[in-house]
Amino acid sequence: MIASLSRRASAPIAVSLLAGLLAAAGSWFNWFAALDKAWYDLSIRNHTLGYPQDIVIVAIDESSLDALGAWPWDRSRHARLLERLPEARAVVFDLLFAEPQSSAIKPVNPTPDSAALSADGTLANALRIHSKALLPIFIEQQQYRGLMQEVLPIPELAAAAAALGHAHVEYEKDGIARGIYLRMGLGKAYWPHLALALADLNRDLSEDQRRTWGDVGSQGSPYQIYSAHFARLRFAGPPRTIYRFSYIDVLSGRVPAAALQDKVVYVGATATGLGDDVPTPFGAMPGVELHANAYHALRSDAFIETFSEKNTALLQGLLAFFASLLLSRLPPRTFLFATILMLLVYAAAVTALFFIGSRWVAPTPFIAALLFFYPLWSWRRIEIAMNFLRGELAELQGRPGEYAPNPEQLRESLETLVNLGLFRSAAIEAVPGDGGGALWPAVDFAGNTLRSSFSLDEKFYAIRVESDNHEDSVATLNCLLEDLPGRRDTGDDSYELVEKTIAEIYATRKVVERTRDRMNQSMARLQDVVIVSDIAGRIIFVNDSGSIYFEPGLAGKSVLALSGHIDKNIWQAIVRNVMVEGEQVYREVETGDGSLLLCQAARLHETEVSRDTLLFVFTDVTQLRALEQGKNEALAFLSHDMRSPLVSQLALIENYRRDQLPDTIQDAQAPLLDKLVFFAERSLKYSEDFLQLARAENLDQEKFQLVDLHGVVDAALAEVAGLAMQHGVRLEIVRTPEDCWAEGDAQLLERTVSNLLSNAIQHSPRDQLVTVTLQAGDRLAIAVADNGAGIDAEALPHLFKPYFRARRSSVSNSVEETRGVTEPADQQPGGHSRNYGLGLSFVHSVIERHGGQIDVQSSIGKGTCITLYLPKTELD
Repeated sequence: MIASLSRRASAPIAVSLLAGLLAAAGSWFNWFAALDKAWYDLSIRNHTLGYPQDIVIVAIDESSLDALGAWPWDRSRHARLLERLPEARAVVFDLLFAEPQSSAIKPVNPTPDSAALSADGTLANALRIHSKALLPIFIEQQQYRGLMQEVLPIPELAAAAAALGHAHVEYEKDGIARGIYLRMGLGKAYWPHLALALADLNRDLSEDQRRTWGDVGSQGSPYQIYSAHFARLRFAGPPRTIYRFSYIDVLSGRVPAAALQDKVVYVGATATGLGDDVPTPFGAMPGVELHANAYHALRSDAFIETFSEKNTALLQGLLAFFASLLLSRLPPRTFLFATILMLLVYAAAVTALFFIGSRWVAPTPFIAALLFFYPLWSWRRIEIAMNFLRGELAELQGRPGEYAPNPEQLRESLETLVNLGLFRSAAIEAVPGDGGGALWPAVDFAGNTLRSSFSLDEKFYAIRVESDNHEDSVATLNCLLEDLPGRRDTGDDSYELVEKTIAEIYATRKVVERTRDRMNQSMARLQDVVIVSDIAGRIIFVNDSGSIYFEPGLAGKSVLALSGHIDKNIWQAIVRNVMVEGEQVYREVETGDGSLLLCQAARLHETEVSRDTLLFVFTDVTQLRALEQGKNEALAFLSHDMRSPLVSQLALIENYRRDQLPDTIQDAQAPLLDKLVFFAERSLKYSEDFLQLARAENLDQEKFQLVDLHGVVDAALAEVAGLAMQHGVRLEIVRTPEDCWAEGDAQLLERTVSNLLSNAIQHSPRDQLVTVTLQAGDRLAIAVADNGAGIDAEALPHLFKPYFRARRSSVSNSVEETRGVTEPADQQPGGHSRNYGLGLSFVHSVIERHGGQIDVQSSIGKGTCITLYLPKTELD
């Protein structure tokens, strides 16, 4: 049971731990990355920064290409563009100037001044004059699996630019760009992103940001790209959210200078096939617009924060574990709704954290863990329920008296009913098919004959009963056949296994309830009072007789409520002995109306202590005790009447011997007189034993007093000292120095010990030792041991029966009992039997009524030791 409870207690923890591990592993290994990214993209599309007023894009679009010709253009045009942006806060070129301008590109409208400078020189000069223009660098691989290299603007332009920044776009595994690395480079992440370089140039960074994002890490391999400070972007919106001016419009002066004043201007390609379209959560977006969004997010400190992979996995695992553990405690009817509610609450919390705190926690691992936990725990609950139902069904079907009848049992029952005369005749026989007749409970009558059939274990049986009373016949057969499986509603038409099992349990329970009702009715109609309580003393059952002898409505009350009908001290002692000490009680009590009830009480133990019960049975012995009292009075009267003539007889014989001279008594008269004296004394002893036994059997425990067993033993030894001298037997006492106090009747205890000593002396050879021992432990023990012939083991169980006689012979030992007053020849003087009469029966009665026990150890030829055990009384 403990192991079963331990497994049940650990099951929720084990399954919850499994759900937590699934969530943690799913987060760590990105098992649900596709779902998480879809959730993220949906969220980020609804969590935009809005239109930036001070950021514009000068787009190299189709109209610009139509007006200025095919790409690449003369770089002097970019110089002229810078001249159109003198009031711009900054200008960022998302254009690669990795090589000097090719001579194939003809200058546009050359002038004497421009002739002296190359196109690259013109652009470099414009960059220096503007002083806030930034150029990109790119990190690329030279060829497939070749060396990585950093592609910078030509030195002339790089030196003229206000700052350089990498324009690398980080694509995740699904090919979507959701963020950027703020620093990247070969061997060390020393190149800032264009957005970070621009923010630093415009002094948009706080000291903490500058210090944090300024960390470039330690030097690594010069052939490997190192990146740092990944930032998930919040976008201004879908493509074209940031306002665009056509390159040709700005270059030709069609855009007013005021429209570009104090603006951050990004210059890049947006024409189809010319620029790089970057996949984002909002769809394809020109690279120049992505970089503009990066700067907008950076200066707004509007990145989406995330936990580390380790912390995220730990968080997901713990949340899934505790959520599953909580759900496992809920009843099935709320389990589904609570699971759905918890999923909704978690989704709402993740969403709120994203939109309010700009922090992303992947929701799918936790959701997947709960969706995994729900069917797994539901299966576990169904399995537990099924095991319980199967166990209950097996227990119900296997209880004594609750069984499906079989043909042999039915046949025997019918034969019994025939023998009792209820039926004239009855028969059961197997038949093929369904027998073609009525199927029970349907019956066919033909005169005095009843016919029907029933199915059992897939076989059909025909039953025939001949009776004069059809009604009684049907009722009796219904009693015999009502528990047939075929008559139960077992749910055979149900497809679902649980429903079938439950239906079968209901059907079997009906059988159990019928049997229990019969037992309760029988218990209720008992003349004895039966009271059952739990270990707390609360009465849980009382039969009808309880209201007759005590009071109605005892159920639910404390057993101490009976103190109003039984002496309070006596009843509390009985309850304490049963409830606390766990002892069995067998004691007579008297009710307030003078009735004598024999109380038998015991504690019934179950596998669990909390399910123990206390059973009290009260039997009315008022009439029995009245009869016993009459019997004892009659025995006392007979004993008294027997004593007088016997004493007179012994006196006459003694007078005759004294008055007649010894030489005048004939030799034949002396043996005759000895026999007369022997039998007279024997009869006198029997009458005395009758009186003492009657007194022992009617011993009143309420009149017990403290008795010192040292004194009891001394008095008994003094009483038998003369008998020991007569038989030539030595007496020895071995006693403990401790006090030996007991509650009892001192006179009866003294006679008990003297009876044992007398028997030991009479059955010991001369010059042998009889030892009496008094010891104190948990109980007090008085042992009387002799070195006589011993008692055969076959005789020991009968030793304390009245008139018991153990006879020794050379061939075998036999056990006999006599109930009459006439003794056989071997009981005469000089016989060879060991007769105990009423002496040991008296000993047994006294010790039993003192709550003690008797132990007998004996071996043929070695002697006998009889030990009396009595409860010990401690004195404060």
